[in-house]
Amino acid sequence: MPNDSPNASAVRVLGAYRATFVGCIVALSVVTIARQSSAHAHIVPIAITEIVAALLLLFRPTQRAGLVGLLVVFALAGAITVASGQWPFHLVLYAASAVTIVLLDGATR
Repeated sequence: MPNDSPNASAVRVLGAYRATFVGCIVALSVVTIARQSSAHAHIVPIAITEIVAALLLLFRPTQRAGLVGLLVVFALAGAITVASGQWPFHLVLYAASAVTIVLLDGATR
């Protein structure tokens, strides 16, 4: 890697971060679906939407649609979490990561 340009290295790091982020979001959503009781069945469509949006974020041609989907899901999940008396700071971090991925992708082209 010593002969790589800084941009090529940044693209590789961003690709690894993007794949890791998407993998974590998909895994967390699958766990959420698996743990839901019938009393919280409304969470399942949100988690499925999150999986689809995360997978869209994985690919450059669909990353903006994925970003929008994830931001909507994070906002909805945040509202539900706040309504239950908790503070969903983790969702702010997830949203910031998704935005960063798309912005950095544009900057490395």
